[in-house]
Amino acid sequence: MDEIREYQFGDDGRDIDWRVTARKEKPYTKLYTEERDREIFVWLDLSSIMLFGSNIELKSVTASKIAALIGWVALNNKDRFGCVIFDGKKSWVFRPKNDRAYLGAVFNKISEISQNILTQNQNNDEERIKSLKLLMANVKNQASVFVVSSFVYLSEEYDKIWASLAKKTGLFMINVFDRLEEKAPISGQYMVEYGGDKLLIDTSSKSYRKNYADYFASKLKQKENFC
Repeated sequence: MDEIREYQFGDDGRDIDWRVTARKEKPYTKLYTEERDREIFVWLDLSSIMLFGSNIELKSVTASKIAALIGWVALNNKDRFGCVIFDGKKSWVFRPKNDRAYLGAVFNKISEISQNILTQNQNNDEERIKSLKLLMANVKNQASVFVVSSFVYLSEEYDKIWASLAKKTGLFMINVFDRLEEKAPISGQYMVEYGGDKLLIDTSSKSYRKNYADYFASKLKQKENFC
C-alpha cells in the first residue's frame, strides 16, 4: 500500500480502509502501487539443438543475446534477475539478484558455455527435463519466466512442465529458429550431415518445398495453440 485518499465512485469496496473511515467518519480507500523488485528468470537452452545457423549467427548466439537483453532490462528496472543455463547435459543456476557485477558473472558463464558447446554434441532429453524441473524448484510464485529455446522437442512430459510453470509464474516462451528451418533452400541438391550420417536432399520439387514449409508451420502452430 502506498497511500490513502477519500473514496471515489468506482473504487473497489474491498480496498476501503475501515480504520481511517471510522476515524474520519467518511469512506477512505487504500491506493496500491505496482510491486517493485520483481523476480525475472531466464531458462537458456545452449544444447546442441541450438548449434545451427544458416545466416548471420548460430541460434545459440541469438538466444544468448536475448537472455542478456532481458538481464539488462531487469537491472535497469531494479528487478532481480536469475538464470538457469542448460548445455545439453549440465545446468548452472544463478539465483535472482539485482547487481551489475553479478549480471556480468552470468554473462561470463554464458560466454564460456557457448564456447565449450562448439566442441561437444550434447542433447539429453532426460537432463533437459531435470533442468526445467530445477528451474521450477528455484523460481518463486508470480515471477516472470522467459524460456529461450528452439522447442524442437515436443512431448506430453514437456507440456506438463510448461503448464505447471504457467500456473506458478508469468511464462513467456521465446522460440528461436533459423530461416532455413522455416523454408527449404533454393532449388538444388544439398549434402547434409548430422552425427556422422550423410544425406543428399533435392529441393527442386515444388511439392517438396511446400511440404518442408508446411511441416514447420504446423509445428509452430501446435506450439502457439498450446501457449
